[in-house]
Amino acid sequence: MSNPSSNKCGLGEHDPHSRPRFEYESVDGGTLVYLVRREERDHLEEPVETDRRLRGFVDVDDWDAVRSELCRRGHDVGAVHHLPTFDRSA
Repeated sequence: MSNPSSNKCGLGEHDPHSRPRFEYESVDGGTLVYLVRREERDHLEEPVETDRRLRGFVDVDDWDAVRSELCRRGHDVGAVHHLPTFDRSA
């Protein structure tokens, strides 16, 4: 009999890898903050990244350099005006 709380597709709330978490990527001028989601897959040993979204910035000391890094990564450079700057100590 199958366990109703298990989800072979890795889409269930009970899967600890399906919870989003923040990841930080150091770039010229500061740090980009991403919200990342991963899912378990039966045929793979490691969780698979299914969603990665830019959520803001940390430790920015040069907005022009951050803007250039956003452009290089294919992000909308307007993010420097619309996404928040987080305090890493919080």
